[in-house]
Amino acid sequence: MHRVPCGDPEQPIYSSVSRTENQTHYSCLPGFTLKGEMVRNCLADGQWSSSPPTCVEQECEAPVQIANGFLLVPGFKGRYVFGLRAIYECNPGFLLWGNATMTCGPLGVWSGGAVSGSTVIREC
Repeated sequence: MHRVPCGDPEQPIYSSVSRTENQTHYSCLPGFTLKGEMVRNCLADGQWSSSPPTCVEQECEAPVQIANGFLLVPGFKGRYVFGLRAIYECNPGFLLWGNATMTCGPLGVWSGGAVSGSTVIREC
């Protein structure tokens, strides 16, 4: 049976694609997570073996609230996603103890938080 070549594979937004003659490998840009198959194969009938994957924004858990203070999250749209900054501020008459700003990192972990594996105290 004659093998039919596959056309160009789809490239999901926020992804990079590398292709050999019969395979396509997908990866996501930093701050995004791959959902679906990382590798697709070109089948004998000229079709790709599965649907293309998608790249979904990495999310961080909600930051901890503090007593006698509040959290500002500029650009917050309902989810704490990669690149978003969270800024702690204190109510009048209180001073912040600990880092004021954290950023949601590419692996879903807040940076500006723990130092050398120890917990940073944030309180007002």
